[in-house]
Amino acid sequence: MDSFARRLSERISEEYHADTIALPTLPELAARIRAAINDPGKNLGDIARIVQLDPSLVGRLIRIANSPLHRGRVEVDSCRAAITRLGLDATRSLVTGLLLHAAFRPAQPRLRQRYELLWRHSSHVAAIAYVLARLTPGMQPEQALLAGLVHDIGALPVLHYAAELGVEQQADAVIDDVVRQLRGQLGYSILRKWRFPENVALIPLHAEDWMRAGGEEIDYLDVVIVAQVHSYFGSSGQGQVPRLCDVPAFKKLPISSLGPDTSVEVLVEAKEEIREVMSMLGV
Repeated sequence: MDSFARRLSERISEEYHADTIALPTLPELAARIRAAINDPGKNLGDIARIVQLDPSLVGRLIRIANSPLHRGRVEVDSCRAAITRLGLDATRSLVTGLLLHAAFRPAQPRLRQRYELLWRHSSHVAAIAYVLARLTPGMQPEQALLAGLVHDIGALPVLHYAAELGVEQQADAVIDDVVRQLRGQLGYSILRKWRFPENVALIPLHAEDWMRAGGEEIDYLDVVIVAQVHSYFGSSGQGQVPRLCDVPAFKKLPISSLGPDTSVEVLVEAKEEIREVMSMLGV
């Protein structure tokens, strides 16, 4: 292991085990909105008033509510109407996802570029997960979207500590090695800190466990694993993932009955929807 990678890995591991590691905090507005939605004493007006503290967020929710993904017969033009159309569960997931991007941009230019690449990858996986969930009975597309967005969130502390140790002279591959080594456990710790449900918090730990069988029931981790494999199709990283037909999670999805080739065709046909979701996320 490169000496910088060793120092970076040891620093993060030591602080993690000493429970002094600097983990990112959930954006305050996202935390307030999630808490309000989970509070049975809060009504729709209360939630809308909190969302309205960020006018740009209101605009994005209205845009999503009027997009082909959710469009009704009449366009909505208010925060309350947008939340009504989207539903509280979808609003909670969308608000969290929409606020994550702006909250964690590193100040250091090189790391900011790496973060943007990370966000693009996560957004692509999230968009595919959204489409897969929409085609899977019992799955909430917006929850699958959020699961895709946070599957690599454990990379954020690595970028933070890399900046502290002086990253400018280090090869990208060096940081990539540390990210691969630590992102799973760090991601789990972040989502536990944010009080995400355990089934979502576990996603960073197992998002690349391609041969995970899991239980008989389809879960959001299954959707994220399949979305990741799909995201590599046609790219230089395709050789890093197994064939779709060999992935247990894929066999659990209804789309698998079409066969791997046809399932790819379905997602190719859904490319406009995938592009719309990524645009919604600012990509």
